[in-house]
Amino acid sequence: KLNSDLKGSIIFCVSQRTTGVSESIQARFLVRSYLILLSSGIDTAFWYKFLAEEHSPDNLGGHFGIVHRDLSPREAFTAYKFLTRMLPPGSSRPILKQTGCVHSVSWTRPDRKKIHAIWTTGDVQSFPISFQVQKAYGHLGEEKSFSGTSITATDAPLYLIER
Repeated sequence: KLNSDLKGSIIFCVSQRTTGVSESIQARFLVRSYLILLSSGIDTAFWYKFLAEEHSPDNLGGHFGIVHRDLSPREAFTAYKFLTRMLPPGSSRPILKQTGCVHSVSWTRPDRKKIHAIWTTGDVQSFPISFQVQKAYGHLGEEKSFSGTSITATDAPLYLIER
């Protein structure tokens, strides 16, 4: 409320990082953040910021954007674009389950396809799957091969479309 009569809520994220992160890490973090926020009941979230000015390598704030200075997509933009394809308007609210360091988020799209996104915040590990997988995609939208009853969970979200 910030000592005011404003309605609603604000979430702040303050970081004491002295160095930035790679585009690859930013893309993974973006997908994971949005899925956690949506599964927590947050209806609207905004990413800071859209454009990475990229004027100077020493200006860390100039590299937060999801598109480059010339408006070409960074990995985070590609990841966000694919997330919106997997979780379009009209989808059910994502449900988050956590088993140790493995996060599993599930929802149903308007086309009635059940989607799962799975990642770990710890070491890479095998994670059992209790459903048949029709297709699997990486967080950037690249199709992944899948067979069996478990996946290898990494810090990069893996989308599974249930058969």
